[in-house]
Amino acid sequence: MKKINWGIIGFGNAAKSFINASKHIPNVNLYAISSVSNYKSLLLKKKENNFLNLQIFNNHLKLLNNKNIDIVYIALTNNLHHKWIIKSLNLNKHVLTEKPSCENSSDYKDCLNLAKKKKLILTEAIMYRHHPQTLKIIEIIKSGLLGKVKKVISKCGFDIGKRILGFEIKKLNYNSRLLNKNLGGGAILDLGCYPLSMAILINGISNKSQNTPQIIDKNIEIGKSNVDEVADIKLLFSDNMYSHIEVAIRKKLNDQVLIKGSKAELKILNPWLPSKSFYLELTSSDNNKKILHYECDDIIFSYLIKNVSKAILLQKRLNYPSISNKETYSYLQIIDKWKIC
Repeated sequence: MKKINWGIIGFGNAAKSFINASKHIPNVNLYAISSVSNYKSLLLKKKENNFLNLQIFNNHLKLLNNKNIDIVYIALTNNLHHKWIIKSLNLNKHVLTEKPSCENSSDYKDCLNLAKKKKLILTEAIMYRHHPQTLKIIEIIKSGLLGKVKKVISKCGFDIGKRILGFEIKKLNYNSRLLNKNLGGGAILDLGCYPLSMAILINGISNKSQNTPQIIDKNIEIGKSNVDEVADIKLLFSDNMYSHIEVAIRKKLNDQVLIKGSKAELKILNPWLPSKSFYLELTSSDNNKKILHYECDDIIFSYLIKNVSKAILLQKRLNYPSISNKETYSYLQIIDKWKIC
């Protein structure tokens, strides 16, 4: 079986999750990793991490210049995505980048135009879009069980600190990627892609035009390090579908999605990181509640890696409902306006 050679740029938690997920995928070969900060550690732990056949670089360009590598996974902080997407595409590599693809829609358009010119795949690691749960949600909406979708309420958030009665009891690292504005920190950039892409997906099932929605209202809470720590936005799509979204890095949210239709409601209990066993809650208009339980075969990251690798092997687009370039550009346009205080 022909394999796709992957290179990873960066070696943080996301890269480690990628490595774990890719181990048992038949058409995937992890070929190289480049890390400036973890280079010595990677060399010392080659045997321990089962990296004996892996090329390890401390220079990202050296990795990109290796002609055996088909695609790179960019697992760097948000502020570096645009730079390394451009460099990767210019050196004829397909690109999977961590979310968000770029910090703004203008930078992303540069990347997208270059990818089209080079006829290369450019996509981002919004993993839930590759998981079987998303296909099941689409199937339910298309079946008409919910009727016309009127409202989508989405939440995605956590508190990186710990507070009791308003007092901080855990020291925060304001130089971390989430709290440092120079690294592309903040709740909107880190988490906004999830609920925004979900609303765009659901709207697109019944409304093929997928126009950028109107912003009805937005709120942002700016923290000590000048990044948005809690934010919400209300959107109205062209077919009168309303969406209310909340994201947070300093507030624990229930991380659920509620889809309200004219006939019934569907609650997605674990929308962003569904596991092998997943549940949906369907409530009819007469308040009859039903829990739908499903099983799948693999972990969420593996579905993403399989889909991207298959698209390269077959020289075709990624399978639906993986996020399209148009959807990424659309949600980044919303983020551009949402972030303005």
